[in-house]
Amino acid sequence: MIWRFKKQGPQLEQLRKRMETVRLAFLKAAEGFYAERFQKTIESAVVSKPEVSKSLGVERLRELKSELKQLIDKVPDLIKQHLAQERYWPHFTELPDDIHERGLAAHDIRGTTSDGLHDGGRELLGYAGQRLIAYSFDDAGKGSAWEKRPGKPPRYKYGYSWSTEMDTLWKEYTELIGSLVETTIKLRRLEKAKAAAEAKYLWDQA
Repeated sequence: MIWRFKKQGPQLEQLRKRMETVRLAFLKAAEGFYAERFQKTIESAVVSKPEVSKSLGVERLRELKSELKQLIDKVPDLIKQHLAQERYWPHFTELPDDIHERGLAAHDIRGTTSDGLHDGGRELLGYAGQRLIAYSFDDAGKGSAWEKRPGKPPRYKYGYSWSTEMDTLWKEYTELIGSLVETTIKLRRLEKAKAAAEAKYLWDQA
């Protein structure tokens, strides 16, 4: 992979490579998690609202089952669309020039990344909500778990937990965020000290 950074020594390059490996593993684990979540969300609605299921009948339920299968088949593409964007993953981003002055930098970056991924996940879950609404299992009204969005699938309103595998990979990634910030701060302080020493040397020679 070719990184787009102004400066990057071997330490930072190795860190970013490891972070990319973890990111890809997380996204792969997410495919199985969201596919299973779609399946459970639809099947749970069918069973918990038998009056709706009976009113739909076998043919309409068969259509819903077919749409569910198509949705599950599209999960890898949906993951790319909602979770894989570089903006969610800080190892693709140049850290701010004043990172060495920010005491809570790693904590803030972890929080922003986690919030972004969970928001993307709520949008992803909305594809299942879209089917529930289309087949009258939900109306996205007051008290619904789904938030209507004009021209887009609804968004899941509430918090939810990732799979154990995703949690483990996310923990590793957050530790690497800390290492990325710490190493960046260290290198930039060394660069600053070197520049100051060079300026002092020039002054002394003048």
